[in-house]
Amino acid sequence: MMLQPGSGNWLMDYSFIFLMTGALAANLASIERAVLADAQQRVQLDPAQLSIVRSEAVTWRDGSLGCPEPDRLYPQMLVRGYRIRVQAGAALLDYHASAAGQWLWCPPGRAREPLPDDAK
Repeated sequence: MMLQPGSGNWLMDYSFIFLMTGALAANLASIERAVLADAQQRVQLDPAQLSIVRSEAVTWRDGSLGCPEPDRLYPQMLVRGYRIRVQAGAALLDYHASAAGQWLWCPPGRAREPLPDDAK
């Protein structure tokens, strides 16, 4: 069975991205730009009031990128990516991303820690 992007099967599409060894990898700067744009829309603040306070390379425990939704299944594989924290006025927003460029805002209380550095 050949994996094809856009097949309509989320698991197959998601796995395909990680099989592409770096070909689709987004650089951290482009992910940070997208995350800042999302944070600006989310909190409706002037972009000057937003700043990235922490941006780190991590390894997520599975395809949920450390932000699992209840009653949803995820690929059980290690995922290289990033954890990005944005200060937006008084709010601290947590974003999780894969090295392939997918990212998401992780609401408070749903975030899971990535693997410790010594376990990778």
